[in-house]
Amino acid sequence: MGGTHHHHHGHMGHGHQPKDAHSYPELNFGVGSKWIKNLTKDRVKKFTDGSFASLNLPALMFTHRIDDADHVKLEVWSAPGRTKPTFEEAMKQDFKPAKKGQEFGPSWVRVTNHWWKITVKIPAEWEKYERVQFEFDPGCEAMIFTTSGVPLQGITGGFEGDRRVEFILDKTKREYSFVIESSCNGMFGISGIAPPDVSKSVFYSGVGGPRRPNQDAWHLFWDFTTLREIIDTLPGNSPLQNIALRTANEIMNEFQVDDPDTIAKCRKIAENVFGANWAKEGADVYQKRREGHGADREQVWGIGHCHIDTAWLWPYSVTQQKVARSWSTQVDLMNRYPEHHFTCSSAQQYKWLEQLYPSLFEEVKSKIKQGLFEPIGGAWVEHDGNMPSGEAFIRQMTFGQRFFQSRFGIRCRTGWLPDSFGLSGSIPQLMRSAGMQRFFTQKLSWNNVNVFPHSTFNWVGIDGTQILCHMTPVDTYTAQATTGDVRKAVTNHKVQLSQGPQYGVASLWKWRRWRGPLAKMLENLRRVRAAGNNSRELPLVNMGHTTEEFFDRLEKESGYGSALPNWHGELYLEFHRGTYTSHGSIKRGNLLPGSAIGMVYEDAEKLYSEITKECKSILEEAFDTLLVGSTPIDLNTPFEISTPGKVLAVNTTPFPRREVVQVPLRSSGDKSLRTAAVQITSDSQTGYVLMDARDGLALRNPSDYLRIIVSLVDVQLDRELIAPGKTGGLIIFSDQPNYWDAWDVEIHHLEKFTQLEFNDVRILENGPVRASVEAQVKYGQSLITTTISLDAITSSLSPQSRSFIRFDAKVDWHQRHEILKFEIPLDIRGLEATYECQFGHVSRPTHRNTLGIRPSLKCVAIRYDFSEYGYGVALLSESKYGFAVTGNVLRVSLLRAATSPDAEQDQGEHSFSWAVLPHLGHFLESDVPQVAYTFNSPLHLRYVPDQGSDGYGAVSNLVHKPLFNVTGAPNVILETVKRGDDDDFSTNSKGERTIVLRLYEAFGGHARASLNVSKKLKVSKAAITNVLEDHIEDLKVDNSDDQVVSFPLKFRGFEVVTVKLTVSLNKAQHKSSSSGEGWVQV
Repeated sequence: MGGTHHHHHGHMGHGHQPKDAHSYPELNFGVGSKWIKNLTKDRVKKFTDGSFASLNLPALMFTHRIDDADHVKLEVWSAPGRTKPTFEEAMKQDFKPAKKGQEFGPSWVRVTNHWWKITVKIPAEWEKYERVQFEFDPGCEAMIFTTSGVPLQGITGGFEGDRRVEFILDKTKREYSFVIESSCNGMFGISGIAPPDVSKSVFYSGVGGPRRPNQDAWHLFWDFTTLREIIDTLPGNSPLQNIALRTANEIMNEFQVDDPDTIAKCRKIAENVFGANWAKEGADVYQKRREGHGADREQVWGIGHCHIDTAWLWPYSVTQQKVARSWSTQVDLMNRYPEHHFTCSSAQQYKWLEQLYPSLFEEVKSKIKQGLFEPIGGAWVEHDGNMPSGEAFIRQMTFGQRFFQSRFGIRCRTGWLPDSFGLSGSIPQLMRSAGMQRFFTQKLSWNNVNVFPHSTFNWVGIDGTQILCHMTPVDTYTAQATTGDVRKAVTNHKVQLSQGPQYGVASLWKWRRWRGPLAKMLENLRRVRAAGNNSRELPLVNMGHTTEEFFDRLEKESGYGSALPNWHGELYLEFHRGTYTSHGSIKRGNLLPGSAIGMVYEDAEKLYSEITKECKSILEEAFDTLLVGSTPIDLNTPFEISTPGKVLAVNTTPFPRREVVQVPLRSSGDKSLRTAAVQITSDSQTGYVLMDARDGLALRNPSDYLRIIVSLVDVQLDRELIAPGKTGGLIIFSDQPNYWDAWDVEIHHLEKFTQLEFNDVRILENGPVRASVEAQVKYGQSLITTTISLDAITSSLSPQSRSFIRFDAKVDWHQRHEILKFEIPLDIRGLEATYECQFGHVSRPTHRNTLGIRPSLKCVAIRYDFSEYGYGVALLSESKYGFAVTGNVLRVSLLRAATSPDAEQDQGEHSFSWAVLPHLGHFLESDVPQVAYTFNSPLHLRYVPDQGSDGYGAVSNLVHKPLFNVTGAPNVILETVKRGDDDDFSTNSKGERTIVLRLYEAFGGHARASLNVSKKLKVSKAAITNVLEDHIEDLKVDNSDDQVVSFPLKFRGFEVVTVKLTVSLNKAQHKSSSSGEGWVQV
């Protein structure tokens, strides 16, 4: 034989071929075996990876590589400690020669950031090739800059699915210089969600040097990858699956590792699935349409996203770098893939980019103008959806929207919280008032018991406001832009409209990869679309559009929501309920979930300390203006009286108050205070002053000393509130969740518990205005000291009010995987309990009748109530959020002890308070909201020296009577008083001065109220606004009263109303002829 001949066009033998190829042969000598499909499916897995890679496509994907010292010059400077120098600072340092494989680290302890100067020489003969790239794999994250400091793209080292180590070079240049900043942390920090193991955090300078990829081979690689996805995704024996499998098999038969020309032939075979000459279309592949009625009905919109937690498994400083790496990479992809649109939320991250990477910020700004880069969400960060107060929610939106307006001239129309651990029923009203009537999320796909029933729906808030909500049917923010993702966006869509296209967002973001879409994803989507153009078995993936355009289309196709189902109230996540309690100390701040590494909280505590110091300074300045010469009174600070004066209590809530206040008696000049004190502690250090005392409740215990709470009696009604035979108090539960340690609390934790009994009890006070006991218990390595106190006054001025029992705990906590709770079993029966949320409340069942109810074993609130007809009991807190009513048992979670991702979570000393508040009548008839406000807003005690004949000193005329009050509707609460967002606060400002008042209806019913404003403010204009303070309608200024200007207001249930006053306010005047109304005189 003179040569060889390849036979590779089938795997079955051939029969006798007749002379006429178009006739049926007479004889057959072939085997004619049935196609063994599963063997072919196994075979095609070997073409792009596996043990035979050297004989298949991977062998041809690169043709040349150079990494010797003649072609690559490498220098490095390592920043000291955890410092993060700027580009300009780094370039001034002394760089030293480095080599490939050199070690750096450990991460985040001694050395974090390393700067590299790199010069690459490119052979002249490489200019003819399609692409030349430089590869740099530090095993961690990095950023490439020009030599003048312009960020170019991010680098992700390692060998995970998000690997990107290539940097495309200008092949016409013979020499190329650039700078790289590498940071010794992985994509998930150091050890993922486990505590950082710094001993293993060593990284390397993995310099690959200039490399020439075989782009034809890479395109075939992407072709084959999509074919495999089609094979694995479509149902067995579907026509397209069979075609894709036969096509993949034929490509393997055609390919010859020693003949690169077979690559083009293989790509031609792939057109069996993708269509003839599809590759020449590029981005225009998305413009093609299928023929036939309804052929374009199913569409999936692909929109890039990059979800970056502002702080999680890394500190803030690393987030700033992640933002720059991720977004520069997306800008680079937009320049190469014109169909690529990218959306990103969090104004804070844009601001960091503006401050730290101004040139990149300008590039992003340019892409925003082109409609390619889309700010979304309208919030300062992707915030928690449960725990923030109502005003904190509003600040997120007002600050976010104002930033986007000021920098880009836009306001977001779509809310965006893909990763919030549940969503309050207050959000629709607040979001819509902030200019957003559409909302995107997906976290409820994580539910571990019940499947959420909708993908696209009208989300109706507690007040009746609706927003159009879409939850991606892909059920993840980890979508990889695979064929499976695209198909799932249709097959898993839970809403089927009666007419019009089906829409689902198959977003391209990668799960916490902090890079967003990669080039391989965009290549894959082009092929998925090409296959869809050629076969109706795949939905059409739609690229080149924005999120806002998606919702515009969705609004129209759904008849502006009329064709969609409704979901009323909160979106409760059956997962991550432990975050309501984790990291108790931080719950007074704004890193609420408590599921980050310890370093995040170290940074946060420093920031909070600075903020607290600044706020105290501002508060002191305000007090000094209103109460000239006054000084604060703090029981922990020595207090000396040098001149006669008065102790005044400043009430910052909108409610009149009657309280027992403590005053220090340690000064030699405090005889007047001792005289005023109704009760003095045994050490003579503290006095209690009574205001209008009355009998309330009594703690009664059959034992001579307190171990557990066995009795709670309303003495006026002679009613025992503790259920017969039951006891309450502190309980330790085992806390070993199934999945995520700091995140989760599962229902089985209630099955294993220890009730704590106090073993050291002493009476602290037993006087006419306050009785208190101190109870102590040691458990394991922890010491829990609780002061239980009861004042001889009611908790509000309501005639139906009762006193509350206050618990002040100091805990030295050293447990692991245990949770401390307080519970109280009540002799009350009800099928629902009331939980407070922002600007209202929600009702949740106390029973577990159905599977749909059982997962709500722990619910978020800061206070909640359990009532029956005629009576109820509320549980109040100032920093705890995890509550539950199970049957008749009220329970609040106080401390957890997870060890991941922070090995020392909650270890150490804690101080916190809660209270049990009985009340006459149902919750809807009670004073619970008012008492909860005052419980969280202690009176400010000030000592004011006597300076006038009335003995009130230099007290501003603004403070003797409240400037604002609400009458006519006890269910309407004045929540917020603030200056207008557009006010100029400079000393010489001549602009308008405005005051913004936020009110809401608290019980869920209609109300008519009167907002009364003191004429001392000289109101010139008044208007109803939205939360962004945009004008809605004018309010008539009625000046008929001599003392106040009144504005009648109407409310629907739980409605939030914002009133903006324009005032003429002179400097605070001091008055010495008033009786001091509105203050508590001691």
